Amino acid sequence: MNKHASVILFISLVFSSSLHAEWDRDDNLREAARQWSNIYCSSGIQGMEDYVRGCFGSIQYIKGVFPQKLERCLALDFISSTVDAVFSKALKAQASAYFASDEVRKRSRDALTKVDVPESQQEMVVKFIGGEAFKHLTPCPEIEGKPQDNADYTEIKSALLDANSAIGKTISILGSFRSFGIFDDAPHMIVKANTDTDLNIWRVKFSSTQRQLVQDLDVGQEVSIVCRIIEISTFPECALIAMR
Repeated sequence: MNKHASVILFISLVFSSSLHAEWDRDDNLREAARQWSNIYCSSGIQGMEDYVRGCFGSIQYIKGVFPQKLERCLALDFISSTVDAVFSKALKAQASAYFASDEVRKRSRDALTKVDVPESQQEMVVKFIGGEAFKHLTPCPEIEGKPQDNADYTEIKSALLDANSAIGKTISILGSFRSFGIFDDAPHMIVKANTDTDLNIWRVKFSSTQRQLVQDLDVGQEVSIVCRIIEISTFPECALIAMR
């Protein structure tokens, strides 16, 4: 029997011994992947930290029972840790202390011990669950159609005039890529907007799942983006939604 088959057999034994293992594992991990994408794309790694902490804290443990929710919590923890480690290294940004590998191992060890999973098998269980959930990950959702046709503001001047109400709304920006940077421990790209207002230099925050959208940009390359406004000030900031 090969290693992968052995892992599947062991996981099956873990779940078959549970009094409440009446869920479809693939559906459960698909749901975990959907939750991860929704939370991470809207709230970043800090949002995931808050959610994962609450996820583990809300599990009701019964001796000898492997809760369905624990499977999702382990998957979310594993995905977050893996993505944050890769992304922070690539962008030379500070990694999340909460999702450091030692912290993730401690949480999984504490949880799996409560449901009688042998210590020698715990790492294998987590990697299997996390790996299966990874297969269902999807990129951050993009706005359909042309960016400028779907934004709350199609001109920067309109957002400026409505500055008191603009935070949280979407804006279409036509301009050119200038550089990458790290602000508040998060990766951003700097875009110079085609506008006659003072809001011509934008910090555009993007997530790890959006990295492929931006990583091949050349300095001076024209971009058309839709983003959600975070700040309207001397240095306006927004979170990337779509780019064409």
